[in-house]
Amino acid sequence: MQSFGDHIYKAHSHDGQLDCLPRIFRNLILTTNFDEVIEMLYAKVNGEHIEKLTPRNLQDVKLSHKRIACGEPTLIKLHGDVALRDFVLTEQAYNNVYGRYVLDIRLPLPSFLRDVLLSRIILFLGCSLEDD
Repeated sequence: MQSFGDHIYKAHSHDGQLDCLPRIFRNLILTTNFDEVIEMLYAKVNGEHIEKLTPRNLQDVKLSHKRIACGEPTLIKLHGDVALRDFVLTEQAYNNVYGRYVLDIRLPLPSFLRDVLLSRIILFLGCSLEDD
């Protein structure tokens, strides 16, 4: 919470160029980030709540596919969310979510990713929205 909580991002201004992201990309966003920067950006620019799903609630794959098929803005937080205190951070957590030693396509997250990556245009944000 100290490293990724929203108190860090609410206190800082961001580059106004980031405001174009919610305007031009209104479909599926995948991220490995825990923070709430994307959610806050969509709320600020579009005045909307973007639905977010995490590995824990990706068990409801039908909801995920329905939202994606309808083109509703959906944020998939692959490694968890600071607000839910649900993270894929340790080696054991990675093994549980992705499979041990090799990707296990029978697990919910790898199966979902296979389906999405083969059928949709996505935006993947795997690093900071600020300078690395």
